[in-house]
Amino acid sequence: MKIKIIFLFLLFAGAKQSNAQYYFYDGRYYESDFVYEIGGSIGAMNAFTDLGGRKGIGKKFVKDFNFKNTQLSGGFYMGVVYKNQIAVRLEATFGEIHAYDSILKKVAATTNERYERN
Repeated sequence: MKIKIIFLFLLFAGAKQSNAQYYFYDGRYYESDFVYEIGGSIGAMNAFTDLGGRKGIGKKFVKDFNFKNTQLSGGFYMGVVYKNQIAVRLEATFGEIHAYDSILKKVAATTNERYERN
């Protein structure tokens, strides 16, 4: 533990200057009447429903989470801001949600007939 502390101290003491963030202001862009933005996202989709889950009668929220049902999702957005006062943004996200009781096959005896209704 002492070696880690000494190493960190030497690491930070040896730095002459460090910057966490750098900010560049471009007045031609930010001070114009319209500021445009475009971007994208990538993530995961899942659903908490009465389908699937874990053994037993079902738990609340993440206690009944099945990672196997997680699907990839993606999205994009476009926006415009007028004089830093009015903004409009169009955004769309695409993906699929899956849920089914047959995922409970290994624990079917403990599911209080949730597996059987599939």
